[in-house]
Amino acid sequence: MKKKSALRIIFTILLIAIPVAGIAYSAYYGIAVHKQGESASIGVLPAIALFLTVTLLIEVVVAVLYVVLRYITGGKKKEKKAREKKPTRFGTFVRKHIAGMVIVSVVLLAVLFYTVLFFIQDLLIFHPNNFYANTASSLANVTKISLSDGKYSGYFRKSGNKDLIVFYCGNAESAAGAMCILCDPSDVVAEVLQDFDVLVVDYPGYGESKGKPGEKAFYDMADTVIKYAGGLGGYDHKYLVAYSIGTGVATYTASRSDWDKLVLIAPYNNFTDECCSVLPVFFGPLKAIIKHKFPSDEYAKSITEPTCMIVSDGDMLIRNKLSEKLKAAFKTAPEYIQLTGLTHSEMCYSKEVFRKAAEYLKK
Repeated sequence: MKKKSALRIIFTILLIAIPVAGIAYSAYYGIAVHKQGESASIGVLPAIALFLTVTLLIEVVVAVLYVVLRYITGGKKKEKKAREKKPTRFGTFVRKHIAGMVIVSVVLLAVLFYTVLFFIQDLLIFHPNNFYANTASSLANVTKISLSDGKYSGYFRKSGNKDLIVFYCGNAESAAGAMCILCDPSDVVAEVLQDFDVLVVDYPGYGESKGKPGEKAFYDMADTVIKYAGGLGGYDHKYLVAYSIGTGVATYTASRSDWDKLVLIAPYNNFTDECCSVLPVFFGPLKAIIKHKFPSDEYAKSITEPTCMIVSDGDMLIRNKLSEKLKAAFKTAPEYIQLTGLTHSEMCYSKEVFRKAAEYLKK
């Protein structure tokens, strides 16, 4: 009896410790990769899924081992007695006990996985930085601005043009970095945007903007930008241009204010589907685990501005099928420009992308 009790205690501890260790390592790995930036984080969820699959296999092996040892140390005697009443096979004994062990292991692992994913998703999604701050401030006609009593920080290139672009950055970008790409004369992109003034404001937690990144926080920042841009006079046209995660903020902005045109670069239909595309584990009610929805497809229904969408078949982070779903949500179909070969990260500094955007805005 003592041997059986000790065996039960040892394997109970193992069956609890194995999934806990697997989840803990997955969380540690996710946080470590997050610190390396967005490009490194693209494959983090599939990697975590692999870790957890291996953890589950180890859990099943341990469960099987426990049942076999239990049979050897005590189950055999019980079978002998039971055989006098009714014949029982070893396989029947194993199946009888292993099913419960496996079910408990799978449920425990799933609960731990989704719990940890709920709490660390912000670390996996948002990648704030403040790169190129000194460089952006030194660009010609570029002024550092502060909005909402210093809550939000950004940059404004004002050089006497009659058209204004308000630009929403992608993830792992900053207003300073975007300004260097869009307005630095030494950058190939700046050449096609020289006829536009450009305003870029950092998301909360990005650059020198205060606060914590999140969907609602991004929208609050957008409301401030709407008010600020609306007060800028002397422009014939005001355009809204956004890239990647910024397209979700742009559709929100366009649904609440008037702009002459809207350009969405590498857009998604909503962030729930984007997360499911990267890691397809959010089924049915489990989609509620995703805290940040960014429902561009809902906002698109009330957007009346002429809209252009620019996508690439080489974008493996935001798949074209999600962009196509967003396109279908507009009452008036946007102009849809399909490029070839550009990866997701390449689209944010591609001269071809911004040349297409500038051509659309000017026509």
